Amino acid sequence: MKGSEVNRFSNPVRSVDLDWPAANGRTVAKFRVLALPGGLERVSRRTSGKSRYSPAGERVRIVTGSDGKTYVAGIRRSGAAFLMDGTMRKIEWFVVNHPMIETIKKAIEL
Repeated sequence: MKGSEVNRFSNPVRSVDLDWPAANGRTVAKFRVLALPGGLERVSRRTSGKSRYSPAGERVRIVTGSDGKTYVAGIRRSGAAFLMDGTMRKIEWFVVNHPMIETIKKAIEL
């Protein structure tokens, strides 16, 4: 995944149901932001199997990239950020002061 090559993210949401490809055709993927103890959040994606989860962050949102794909973007309390693809199998981490962190903060309205 090269989410960092996507230059814009929009439509930050806490919950969305999307038409999703599956082994036996199409299904519905349910993305939800979950509240965790300590004021943290993470995203769960459930299709027909078991749920997949994002890492926890201070603020986590489901966003749409300028490439039209779904991403999970989050900011950690440490100041680091992460970007996951919609399959929730690939993740990119960005350390403090990386230029991508500002893009993610704007996308999730932090």
